[in-house]
Amino acid sequence: MLNFLKWFSLIYIVSSEAKASVIMSNKFSWLPLLTKSSVNAFHVCGNSDIMPNADSISRNFILGPEKDGYLFSSMLSVNDFNNMLKKLNREVAKQTIENAFKKSILWKYSEKNGLENLGIPVSIDLPFTYSIKDCIEGSPTNYGHQCSSKDLVSIQNCCSTKFPSPKLFWGDQHQYTLIYDPGNGIRLKIPNEKKHRFCNIYDLIQIK
Repeated sequence: MLNFLKWFSLIYIVSSEAKASVIMSNKFSWLPLLTKSSVNAFHVCGNSDIMPNADSISRNFILGPEKDGYLFSSMLSVNDFNNMLKKLNREVAKQTIENAFKKSILWKYSEKNGLENLGIPVSIDLPFTYSIKDCIEGSPTNYGHQCSSKDLVSIQNCCSTKFPSPKLFWGDQHQYTLIYDPGNGIRLKIPNEKKHRFCNIYDLIQIK
């Protein structure tokens, strides 16, 4: 479930204050492997402290008993996801979001096996029944509430308060699950680990 009020605030801060993150390709051994695969930008996952800079990645990227790290290329940004829900009605929004998610590639890196391309998601779950635009135009929220007010801002806030989280799955048995929940943390569930990896989908990292 997404808390859109919190989400909108974070979107504003990120878009208005954050500078583009850049990491030199010689900083980590796996970065040249990405560029050889025609990947020049990515979103990184790690523990809850992961940030889009080299110092944070060196501390918070490689985790778990297998000492591995995960990242995404061609992942739908939070800002674009938000705009689709605000500007498009349900059917068009679902199709547009699904098409964008289908391009997302999950990568795994470990010293043992190097960089592995886990491919695009095998399944995508978009549980929302109405977009924000639908709700503003009179449809109920995804939880059946009717947002009615003479104040447009109040209606927008009502329609944006709660939203079901999309889920993306990788692997034949859905071994990897991405819970796309910007309001409470976008999280990657991986095999044999109880703790989720947190994925920073707000800040795209450019490789130079």
